[in-house]
Amino acid sequence: MKNTICEKLMWSAMTPAIFKYIAAHCKNTDTSRVKKKSRKNFKDMLARTPDIGGFTKNPLRICLSGGIV
Repeated sequence: MKNTICEKLMWSAMTPAIFKYIAAHCKNTDTSRVKKKSRKNFKDMLARTPDIGGFTKNPLRICLSGGIV
């Protein structure tokens, strides 16, 4: 899949809460390093995932993008 607006919106919507949780509950974790690694892993996973159609043709793209995040 490509990193389209749908994937960018899912990343922007979900990651602040995820990283706040990590910062609060995982005291020994370097959150900035986790952010960098997770962004790279997100892009790599998108590249490996087969395209399932555009946002208007397949509404399950939102679920798939959220699952990748």
